Amino acid sequence: MIKKMMTQKFADLVEEVETDRKLLMPASIIAGLATIGTWLVAIFLPGVFKVMSSTRLSLFVLLMILFAFPFVTVFSVNYMLWPQAEDDQESNAGPFTGYFYQENQTRRRKVILIAACIGASNALITVLLASEFARQ
Repeated sequence: MIKKMMTQKFADLVEEVETDRKLLMPASIIAGLATIGTWLVAIFLPGVFKVMSSTRLSLFVLLMILFAFPFVTVFSVNYMLWPQAEDDQESNAGPFTGYFYQENQTRRRKVILIAACIGASNALITVLLASEFARQ
């Protein structure tokens, strides 16, 4: 009885993880295409960035858009390729639970830091590119 309940709980957990993983592929594709779209806008319509940076609020929204798309792309691709970075507390029982938890948290921090660096560099390079094309 207990074994059957544990097996059912594990099956529900695996199904939940698979459902979440199915959302990663569309998220990465959409965010990647949106990143490409912002680059195309920066190259072919650089005046849009000049108009959008006229007020502080619109500049903030513009930078968040330029930051968010590559961040989501890197974050979702990482979790698709290396799913061990997710929490797996069921398999990490025993004396090394704290160690495994710390390793998972370290891996998550690295992923978020790398994704944030790529997102920030994309925002900076896109704005610089658009300003350079606007001068021509």
